[in-house]
Amino acid sequence: MKKILSICIFMFACHEDHTSPSNMTISGSTVGSTAGSTAGSTAGSIAGSIAGSIAGSTASSTADFCAVLNEVLIPKCVVCHQTGATFPDLSAEHASEILTLQSLAHPDRALITPNQPSASLLYRKMAGMQAADEGGLMPPGRMPLVQELSIVEAWINQGASSVCNGEINQNTKHHPEGFSDPNVHGLELKQGLQNCRDCHGNTLEGGVGPSCDSCHQPDWRTNCTYCHGDTVLSDMRFMPHAQHLTNPLHGNWDCDQCHIKPTDVLSEKHVFDDSPAKAEVDFSQGLSATGVYDGNGGCSNLYCHGSGKVTGSYRQDDVKPDCTGCHSSSNLQGRHRKHLREGVSCGECHSSVASGSNTVINGDLHVNGQIDVLFQNSNMNRASNRCTGSCHGEYHGGETW
Repeated sequence: MKKILSICIFMFACHEDHTSPSNMTISGSTVGSTAGSTAGSTAGSIAGSIAGSIAGSTASSTADFCAVLNEVLIPKCVVCHQTGATFPDLSAEHASEILTLQSLAHPDRALITPNQPSASLLYRKMAGMQAADEGGLMPPGRMPLVQELSIVEAWINQGASSVCNGEINQNTKHHPEGFSDPNVHGLELKQGLQNCRDCHGNTLEGGVGPSCDSCHQPDWRTNCTYCHGDTVLSDMRFMPHAQHLTNPLHGNWDCDQCHIKPTDVLSEKHVFDDSPAKAEVDFSQGLSATGVYDGNGGCSNLYCHGSGKVTGSYRQDDVKPDCTGCHSSSNLQGRHRKHLREGVSCGECHSSVASGSNTVINGDLHVNGQIDVLFQNSNMNRASNRCTGSCHGEYHGGETW
């Protein structure tokens, strides 16, 4: 769902300066007297294999405090870790203080230990090598930042100087220029590259960053087309989406034929779930409740691609079927085959659905889970699966179907 996908991440492009609640401590349980050294040595064994290769391929051989400020702390951290906000204060005026700070939850663990990246809590949390009681990855909601991590590692390895004699970047916007373009921030949200709740709050009504409602139209949370667009899903990875929405052979199906339809942007298994960029398929609320999706564009055991009596299957790259693609002579039941051999058209018995030339004239009745019988000849009637009256030159006296 592509523009569902263009939800709220552009907020920081609209608002440059943000404040947040008072300092928050790093969560964690009480640890023994050796916890700090254990965490450091454990992380160190991992850091040697991962971060070492990072530094060799992506970092310069030197990294002073100016590089740490301009390329890591200010663009990636200050949006949350600023004066009066989340501990520690990493703004340009106070960032050097991290050399003397310990974890609030674990006073025996230093944020920075010169010459020892794996013993530095800031580095471990950036690398995703923190101990179980040391909180989450930083920055939250993304994979480790390889280039930024290598800069911090090189700086620590060189003694972690707090001196910066160069120019300091004062642009503290969280998102880059142009991020407000839906094609940019929408894609980031869809792919799970950022979780806007980390800054905009769990309900997107504001946190460290502003409320998403301050930039979006009033009904954006529940209006599907605000994110998906009016030409919904035509360019999605599953090509038949558009055909399912507008097709003369059946009604305009809603999302619930193949998915659990969300009620708003925060609905479970919608945008914020553990499978970003993947729309879970669930046929249980649709016409093909027992259908099966293979995860790669193919569906089977489908009523909607069957004959009406026998289920069928379909792949997204299959040729669009004609009448015989679903109603072939091999899967028709009852007296259908006999009538077709005698030249009886679909419209003679299903005149509300098809014309005399076997053209579907009412898609809403064609694939709707019901048998819609309406004889073209008004003297015919059907009761208890028996037909009575004259049709196609033959009299039916309560004949069973």
